[in-house]
Amino acid sequence: MGCEFLHDLEWPVTFVLQVEPRPAAVRALSSAGVETWPPTRLHGYTDMYGNTCQRFVLGPGSVRIRYEAEVEVDSGVDEADETAAPVAVADLPDSTLHFTLASRYCESDKLSNTAWRLFGDAPPGWQRVTAVVDWVHDNVTFRHGSTGSSTGATDVYLQREGVCRDFAQLAVAFLRGFEHPGAILFRVSARYRRAAAERAHGLRRLARGVTSATAGTYSIRATTRDAPAGCSSGAVAMRSTSR
Repeated sequence: MGCEFLHDLEWPVTFVLQVEPRPAAVRALSSAGVETWPPTRLHGYTDMYGNTCQRFVLGPGSVRIRYEAEVEVDSGVDEADETAAPVAVADLPDSTLHFTLASRYCESDKLSNTAWRLFGDAPPGWQRVTAVVDWVHDNVTFRHGSTGSSTGATDVYLQREGVCRDFAQLAVAFLRGFEHPGAILFRVSARYRRAAAERAHGLRRLARGVTSATAGTYSIRATTRDAPAGCSSGAVAMRSTSR
């Protein structure tokens, strides 16, 4: 796997790069590394969510950032439990409570009433999560350049268009509106042209690295099933078991 970023910078910029697979999400990782042109000092660390990050400073001028790795993953398909029932907030694992709260991009506080209006009649649990994901998929149009760094879930709901990230953020905001823990997973496939089903399967494999660090179980639903090849595809992660 690999990806590359090109920038023209007017002044020195501090980067935090998050493109590396989570170690627990893959069987083996080799020939991995981040390179920059011009070369600069890299500082690696693991953030509060378990993501592998690289900090560095580049610029001014034209710069290039490249990541490559050989990754071995499990080819199996994760089990899906369509009878998964919701868990009361009082019984959720401690590590999941953070994912019930509104955030800068997943504004569940603003969208809670809308979520109840759209999905309140759906049976809680797997069926309600499915209703949320299907609605986002069917009612939001994928369009490059339609959103920017300041776009939140509320904006996407109103304008009904966005990119992969926006689909996932809107679905998560709806879920959190029900006090249902929701998170976002990404799979970057910058070099490969694969079917949407394969992208969703890759997201399920990546989820294992997240679930190993929590007491809950994730059920993964892809929100951008028909996103074009080469983009970052988001998925909703539903924790479905109690402590």
